[in-house]
Amino acid sequence: MVGTNEEVMDHYPPQFIVGQPIEEIECYVEESDLVTVRIFKVTCEYMYGNPTGKYNLSLPEKKLRNHLNFKEREKSYSEWKKAQQTGQATEFKDDQDRINLDDLDEDAEFEGLDVRQWHEHSLVGEVLLKIDVENMSREQIKVEVGISPADEGQPLNCVLPMTSYYTQIFSKGTTARPVMGLI
Repeated sequence: MVGTNEEVMDHYPPQFIVGQPIEEIECYVEESDLVTVRIFKVTCEYMYGNPTGKYNLSLPEKKLRNHLNFKEREKSYSEWKKAQQTGQATEFKDDQDRINLDDLDEDAEFEGLDVRQWHEHSLVGEVLLKIDVENMSREQIKVEVGISPADEGQPLNCVLPMTSYYTQIFSKGTTARPVMGLI
């Protein structure tokens, strides 16, 4: 929507919004007497982000919260845009009428607005790498895991982390919290 909608900010590289994981495929295993390291490719729904500064037009149902006054209700993009088009104040006000947006039809709420609905425009692909480390020894261990390309001369389709991942695992059969990175 960059270039077609004047509200969307220019952003390069494009920002992605990653949804729920769909599938994990184990793609690499390194085993030793002390530890087992597994790398998974995680397939998720994703979508290009369209940030405006206050809202993201790829997720128009997410509401803006007034961080100075938590008692005020949240304002959705459709409410904000319709108030802007009618010339009303677009900022938060104390005397706003409370509307139950759960009763409204989601598509009807954004009718006439240039937004991208998740259920219509999301894509599916391998977007995350998940590193899982499991302790196989009886003692506490410290583990450092780094990822580097197999062939330095060949271009990659992802950006690898510059630093290694460090973790400390206390007992046998225990796994550290998985680490995920966008590919």
